[in-house]
Amino acid sequence: MKPVYYLFAIALALTLFSCASTQEHIAGTVNGQAIPMDQFASSHRGHYENFYILNERGPSMEEKNEIIKLTWKDITKHVILQQQFRRFNITSSLQEALDTLHINPPVYIVASPRFQKDGVFDRALFVQALKYDQSEEIQAVIRQYRDYYVPIAKLKQKLIRKELMTSRDKKLIKNVLNAVVDLELISIDPSLKEVSIKDEEVQFYYDTNPGKFALEPKYSVAYGYLRLDASEEDISLCQAHADTLYQLLQKGADPAELIKKPTYKDRQVSWAQSGFMRISDMDQKLYVQLCQIKAGQYLPPYTQPGSTAIHRLDQMTKSMISYSTIKIPHLPGSETVDRDKARALQSAMLLETIGYEATEHELDLQFTIKKNIPFNSQWQLDTPDNRPNEEEMLKTLRKGYVPEPVFSYEQSGWLLMQVTDVMPLTRKPVAEVADQIRRIITKAKAHDYALKDAQYAILNNSFTSLKNQAETKSQLLTAQSIDHMDAELLDKNILFESILGKLRNEEPKAYQKDGLIVVPLVQNIKYRKQKVDNTRLYLYFEKSLPADWFDQWMDEQVKKAKIVYKI
Repeated sequence: MKPVYYLFAIALALTLFSCASTQEHIAGTVNGQAIPMDQFASSHRGHYENFYILNERGPSMEEKNEIIKLTWKDITKHVILQQQFRRFNITSSLQEALDTLHINPPVYIVASPRFQKDGVFDRALFVQALKYDQSEEIQAVIRQYRDYYVPIAKLKQKLIRKELMTSRDKKLIKNVLNAVVDLELISIDPSLKEVSIKDEEVQFYYDTNPGKFALEPKYSVAYGYLRLDASEEDISLCQAHADTLYQLLQKGADPAELIKKPTYKDRQVSWAQSGFMRISDMDQKLYVQLCQIKAGQYLPPYTQPGSTAIHRLDQMTKSMISYSTIKIPHLPGSETVDRDKARALQSAMLLETIGYEATEHELDLQFTIKKNIPFNSQWQLDTPDNRPNEEEMLKTLRKGYVPEPVFSYEQSGWLLMQVTDVMPLTRKPVAEVADQIRRIITKAKAHDYALKDAQYAILNNSFTSLKNQAETKSQLLTAQSIDHMDAELLDKNILFESILGKLRNEEPKAYQKDGLIVVPLVQNIKYRKQKVDNTRLYLYFEKSLPADWFDQWMDEQVKKAKIVYKI
């Protein structure tokens, strides 16, 4: 739940001062910025509600005081950020936010099932959502990046360039970038370590990770359609559409293109060609009518049971004929559907009372059985428009459950559905997954042991015993620099940190690279006389900072902030 809180707090901070602070009553001031009482109360209420969501209870008196402190801290951070943005004249645009999201989507987006295909993040789906999705969820992410992420990224660069890097830092980073070193590269392959796993460990892992070995819960349903015919008004509207189509066709409109228009597509207007058929095999009344027109001409709209049709003669020979048909189905309109909903609800009650088999007989319906539907799957019965609310359905899923009827225009009827079976969440037996668990534990333990071996050698400044192990390799590398490395297990970041640590008289570090544990031991250092451009200097200075340097900087600004409480 922590990511939820983080986004929630940011949203509060970013909207806190959307109104002018000229009100008579204020909660206090931060660095001279007045904090209106109503907006402080709104922010505090949001933190309070979020506490309840996270903990499923109200806060104690001590926790209430902490919530007040947290509210003021978030307000103070927001004021500081806004003052820094103004100080450095930092702005951000919608396009910058979109570009940043496109290049580097946040972790919670990458992990969201909404943007995954076959369990893998699909960038195209996300980019499509950024362009066209107007939902509050996506718009909130875009606002967060426009108002928070992008300007803070710019602020970080301003701070690095104008405040944080001292002349001593500059000299140190230049030395690292110009250094040419000899080093010993020690690598440990955890997969070669011998690891023993107890049966108790397997059982404990199985018991504490139930979700990893769960059999997917499923359910089965029976469903059918309670037909609803079009009213006379609906048929008249359909005939009016047919008359309009006929006029357009008479003027030379392409029928294949006409039916693609939303007006006709939504009404399921279709266009079909018969292909050549024997005249003796076709409807003779239609044949007589087609004989009255020339090839390429249309017959006037003809109303038949369930639809209105417009026929075109394509070609006729002595015994064969080919024609095309536009069919406009008689669909019930929204008013007809609304008037019929009471009947559908009564039918659903009957279904839940007597079951689908008896309902088939009572209502003269035909039910179809669909078995083993996975929970939370994007299951569709036949078409996208006739699916019940699955989220609500899964909350109350039980054998015999009947969701509220949903009208399907494609089927021209109400979907009546009953859950016939529910297979609850179960797990594979431990014996079936024991080997899989052993492999998981073995890999994790081997990696942990290899890392501990490396850290022990570093702590004692003695690598002889480590290098004598079968899973350890050592190689001597000469004349290595940030711009030239001879080993695949080295990269610019590892070498930069290793040289920097050596110059700072720090202990060596163990790194993880390509599944191995790597320990670079820098030995001899020489320096090239080479100019380092400022862009590269700033880039590597930022790499030398702690990962949480901005949070530390912000905490210092909060400590120095002048806060006046008036409540």
